[in-house]
Amino acid sequence: MKSIYTLLFFLSAILTGLAQAPINYKAIINDANGNPIENQVVFVRFSINNNTGIQYIETHAPTTNANGLIVLNIGSGGSNFNTYSDVDWSVSNMLKVEVNSGNGYVDLGTSAFNAVPYAITALNTAFVKSGDNAIKQIGNVGVGTDDPQEQLHINDADNAGILITTDNLNDSSSIRLENGLSTNSSFNHYKIENNNDDFIIAKKGTFTNNTYINALKINQNLGFEFTGTMKLNSGASISEFSSGFIAVENSDTKIPTQAAVKSYVDQAIVIALNNPPEPIEKTLHIPFTAFEYQIVNNNSSLNAAYNEDGVLLRSELIAPLLLSAGATITSIKFYLRDNQGGSNIYISLREKSFLDAVTPIEVYQTQPSRNQPDVFIDTTTTNITIDANSYYYFDVKYSNGPSVDMAIIGAEITYTE
Repeated sequence: MKSIYTLLFFLSAILTGLAQAPINYKAIINDANGNPIENQVVFVRFSINNNTGIQYIETHAPTTNANGLIVLNIGSGGSNFNTYSDVDWSVSNMLKVEVNSGNGYVDLGTSAFNAVPYAITALNTAFVKSGDNAIKQIGNVGVGTDDPQEQLHINDADNAGILITTDNLNDSSSIRLENGLSTNSSFNHYKIENNNDDFIIAKKGTFTNNTYINALKINQNLGFEFTGTMKLNSGASISEFSSGFIAVENSDTKIPTQAAVKSYVDQAIVIALNNPPEPIEKTLHIPFTAFEYQIVNNNSSLNAAYNEDGVLLRSELIAPLLLSAGATITSIKFYLRDNQGGSNIYISLREKSFLDAVTPIEVYQTQPSRNQPDVFIDTTTTNITIDANSYYYFDVKYSNGPSVDMAIIGAEITYTE
């Protein structure tokens, strides 16, 4: 029959969060002659108990190595009674060890837990277990630092992070930020949330509803969404994007979309085309010095005669009309003097093409009739448009003369461009 000898010692226990951490256990299994039991499956049973009775039982089935060594973690075996996380480490617990190498379990004795497992209790003085909750009332928690500056301080030389996960895509994971007292029915707090794969930073009305106030949402398909207003520095709060055009609106709180701007421009063009501005009428003055005698039959004796009264009608007079192509003549006004009586003066506006040698065409004519030694005015309303391929000139003739009592004092042309 084999006898079993063990060398038993504990190593440091490491807690993860607030869960009970496994306790490292090592032992060498020897036979009755003191020789290690090599490369053989043995069965080990741990029982944790205190003065109230058995708290927890678990079993292991390790294989010894070439030196008879087994390495186990108390708390990681197959549970036979209760759960390891429910063990109360705030009281004095005992560990009972039993080993079965093939002939049934042999009781190796019961001993008290000493310093190492009660490091769990030392930590539990900071974290108080209340049902399924762990509570820490004072102090800071450091992860990756031995000098935490806040209640939770996470540090890493390269990458520090917090991972919050849920099982399904349409679940929600979040961090809530709140100040002051709260009730379930009426409360405002801020939330950073992944809701159904949408990233949301928002103010939330109550704990129980899913209504957001002033929310910024980054939607995986739609981009940015705002349920409140957007304000840059001290400017106006932007409450919406305007996708349509309303002519009477004049809002400081809407940003127009591309479609709205295009609609506005298109309608402005239509309005402008249907309501063209009134043309501005301009005036051109032709002085009497612009009128020259047209020499007839080489009669050079008929030179222009000018005085303060104008140019005398001693022969046919001509004067150029210089206006931009496309201009429209709206009126022609001549300042005249005629003391002969009857219709003695014949005035016409003639158009001559640059492109051919045809005879000029008469586009305007007037034949004023006066018997007046002083200045009189002859005005005619017209609608003549200047052709880009033509030039224009006035032609003035008389039918009763020549006479010093007939003269051209000047002309005034009104036009639009």
